[in-house]
Amino acid sequence: MDEVQSVVDWSVLPSRTRLTAGVHTLSLVVDSTGYVQSRESESNTATVSFEWSLNSSSPSDISLAPDRLPNLALFKPQDWEDSIKLDGLPSEEEVLSNPRDPRIQIAYNNVGLSSIRQFFLVQMRLDNVLIAKFSQQGLVSNGAVITPPWRKLLDIIHLTIGFHTITIQLDPTNLVQETDETDNFASLRFYWGGDPPPAAPTTYLSEDTQPKIVAYAPTGWSGPLIVTSYPGKTGALGPVYRDGDAFVSWAIINEGTGSLDGPFIVDLLLGGSVIQSWTRPGLESGAIDVVIDELLEVSPNPGVYEIQLLVSLGNTEEVSTSTSLLATRSVGWLDGETPELTTELLDRGDLARRLTIVETLRSSSNPATDSEEQLDALNTIVDAVYQTLYRFPLQDEPLVINILTDAEFEQWVDAECSDVSPTLDPSVQSLYLDKCETTKGFIGYHTSWRGAFRIVVKGERSPMLVLSTLAHELGHFRQSHTNPELDNRANINVLALREAQAYAHQVLFFRTLEGLSGLDLLLYPELPGYETFIKTQLDNLRQNSETSEHARGQLVLWLALLADPNLRQERTILFNNLSIPAETAEDLFNYLIDFSPGQARIYVTVLMRSIGAQIGAMEELALARLVQGLPYWIEGSPHLREIGLLMP
Repeated sequence: MDEVQSVVDWSVLPSRTRLTAGVHTLSLVVDSTGYVQSRESESNTATVSFEWSLNSSSPSDISLAPDRLPNLALFKPQDWEDSIKLDGLPSEEEVLSNPRDPRIQIAYNNVGLSSIRQFFLVQMRLDNVLIAKFSQQGLVSNGAVITPPWRKLLDIIHLTIGFHTITIQLDPTNLVQETDETDNFASLRFYWGGDPPPAAPTTYLSEDTQPKIVAYAPTGWSGPLIVTSYPGKTGALGPVYRDGDAFVSWAIINEGTGSLDGPFIVDLLLGGSVIQSWTRPGLESGAIDVVIDELLEVSPNPGVYEIQLLVSLGNTEEVSTSTSLLATRSVGWLDGETPELTTELLDRGDLARRLTIVETLRSSSNPATDSEEQLDALNTIVDAVYQTLYRFPLQDEPLVINILTDAEFEQWVDAECSDVSPTLDPSVQSLYLDKCETTKGFIGYHTSWRGAFRIVVKGERSPMLVLSTLAHELGHFRQSHTNPELDNRANINVLALREAQAYAHQVLFFRTLEGLSGLDLLLYPELPGYETFIKTQLDNLRQNSETSEHARGQLVLWLALLADPNLRQERTILFNNLSIPAETAEDLFNYLIDFSPGQARIYVTVLMRSIGAQIGAMEELALARLVQGLPYWIEGSPHLREIGLLMP
């Protein structure tokens, strides 16, 4: 029986592919997967050519900020083996008798610095034959999609026993202009018909598995061996003052392919004589070992001395080291007490000129630790904002900022915890060490240890995420520096108030940076993805507020403005502007850090009683900030959207 199917006046071609000027060929393929047995399969294809001309009145704006375009990429979710997940493959018996459809899922995200507004497609192919396509309407920056299981494979194509390949292509019709078009593909090879045939045995070449201990210069250090009068100062070395304390830091790494399982000794020599020694239990392949700001036990006469770092490996003769000397430095000792640091303040014009780097930094997706230029830029921005806020140079504060790799961060936590733990009462040591392990999962933390406040941050993140973390931890530093009575309190309401202070400082920091740089850093477009983000995150904050001081603190920051009668003027500014400017954020921060622990417990308890009445106002204020038609090059960093949308 003959039956005719037709499509008339199909007019959506320009919305399905980006057409360039010129001649194109349109093909229609019936039964493209060969599912239906047909006597004349060659008649299943028809083609037509046409010429397309562009509308010259619609110029492209991608040249304005090409680094800030979106970028689609496939990614591997936690617990997945790849960006394509294939479950439920039938056994050999099921394939031959009654095969069932496997479950196929894919995961992709927008890793670019701006959101995708338009519709785009995702195609799935099996052995280069199109078997499915999915559509997506927009995707915010840093937004991710994990598709529900697709179970129609056997309805689309006949599978033969053997190996097959699933290929995913994002935006195959090039509708989205991206920073990188090369990361839109992923493939997964699988066997249909039960267990795959055994693979040929792999022949491994013999490998030298010896350890190799060498000196290592951590991120931000001027070398692997530091001697200084100022704890935490690891940059360019100055003189050491013999009437004050001196501190030594060093770092080594096992660059060999084998672990050093036995103990070894690291010696510090001055003028050829051992002045300090450390016994270490061993060092795994690729692992780092550090000593940070240990008190130097000698104070020589004034003069210049050669300091050496040596490793002694005992009877472990198989270890590959060309010499036991790891590092050497010349250090000058002077008479007198250690002078206070004095750094000249910059005027506002100099600060503004230095902050021209903000645009470059916010357009970078590379990890901050990838280059000295990015690390220098981050330090420049932090110094400029801090000086503007407090009229005092950050370099002269008793504060050290370390932006580290993930491996270095873990070693920093271990170094502090192994030093502090033995000084604690045995009854709390276990709890303290558990907290140390939890800290390793943080992006950053603030502490006071060995004569200095310290901010330690994981730098293998985008520069703007690192900057946001620094702004938060600087809030903790200011509280500890000015109101230390709030430190080391276990009560969740006191902890929540401290987090509210740090969040207020993030707002203060970035509103100040906007004023100094002349850039809008916290604007986001009116898109369904951002509306969902706001509603979902506020729900999560409320659900987690009983157990998480961070969630509770973020709500307290809102509630202080919405419900505290002492902040009526600041509340009016919030309602009129939808967010608070730098001046109001400064008043709010100074107000919050002035509480005693007892006042903090009562204050947070009272504020949290109003959450049911105020959560709607938080959501409406956040949603009202979304800007319709915001150009992509002005959209804020995805790593600042919590500040821009979920804080006052």
